[in-house]
Amino acid sequence: MHLKHLAALVAALLIGLCFTLTAQANPRFTIENNLDETVDVTIFNGGDTYCGTPAKAKKVDAGETSSFGCTGNGKGKCKIVLGIDGERICRSKQNTCSGKAIKVKGGKTVVVGEDEDGKTVCEFE
Repeated sequence: MHLKHLAALVAALLIGLCFTLTAQANPRFTIENNLDETVDVTIFNGGDTYCGTPAKAKKVDAGETSSFGCTGNGKGKCKIVLGIDGERICRSKQNTCSGKAIKVKGGKTVVVGEDEDGKTVCEFE
């Protein structure tokens, strides 16, 4: 009888581990666009060392908030490039791929807005 309970416990732990690894492997992040312009979002997978091949290209319309994901490749993060009309915005301390992209951990939000001088700024929450 104890062996049955132990087998059930092991099975439950393995299922939980699989869900945890899947969540870690496929991180999701949010872009909150507080601008009056559309923000272009280019997404690279977490294991893309050179950010050479975008996994996705999306847009976040003015005033909208959208959630995106990537294949994290065990890194728990995506790499993104944000832009407006072909101009890159939002550089951060989290730059990666020789400064071409920004690392965003799963569950995080990037808020795009303007400062008091009308300059585009980004907050990484």
